[in-house]
Amino acid sequence: MSRTGVGRLQILDGCINADKYIRNVLDAKLLPSAQDLFGANAPYTFQQDSAPCHTAGKCIMWFQSHGVKL
Repeated sequence: MSRTGVGRLQILDGCINADKYIRNVLDAKLLPSAQDLFGANAPYTFQQDSAPCHTAGKCIMWFQSHGVKL
């Protein structure tokens, strides 16, 4: 959610690990939502809590490789 609108929601069942978070949330929803809300290459900060799937090393590397500021 941002001042310009609301991003795409994803409902997930069961336990969420880093791979499921990357596949079903970050790739599938975050990137398209950021494009819709902010346009191509516009800077933004993504806020999340410290759930283990959010702070996993492969997720941190995903954010870095996609230029997403936390």
